[in-house]
Amino acid sequence: MNEETFASGFNKRSFVIAVESNYPYDVCFDLLKDKVRMIDGFNTGDEIKVSFDIKSREYNGKWFTGATAWRVEKVAAGMSSSASSSSGMTSPPPPAPMSADQLGPAGMEEDDLPF
Repeated sequence: MNEETFASGFNKRSFVIAVESNYPYDVCFDLLKDKVRMIDGFNTGDEIKVSFDIKSREYNGKWFTGATAWRVEKVAAGMSSSASSSSGMTSPPPPAPMSADQLGPAGMEEDDLPF
C-alpha cells in the first residue's frame, strides 16, 4: 500500500497478508516512521515472518485494534509450515477448540485474570 505522511511529519504504511489455514483470513499490519521501507524488498508470494505489537484503544465507546510490525523476515526455503499463506506469512496453527469443562457460565472461558 502507499505511504501516508501527515502534517506533523509522521508517516505510516500498511500491508496485508493472507494466512492459509482451515479458516483462511487476512491480516493488515502498519509500519511506522523509519520502518515504512521494511517491506520494499519483498514480493507477492514470498513467505515471511512478521514480528509485531498489537494494541487496542477506545474512542467514543468503540474499540479499535491495530497491529504494528517492527520486523519482517523472509522465511528460509524448506522451513515453511503447513499454515503458510499465499502472500507469504507463516503462522502457528490455530488454537484447539475448548472443551465444555474448560468453559464457564454461558460458554465463557474461565481464567484467573481480573478482567
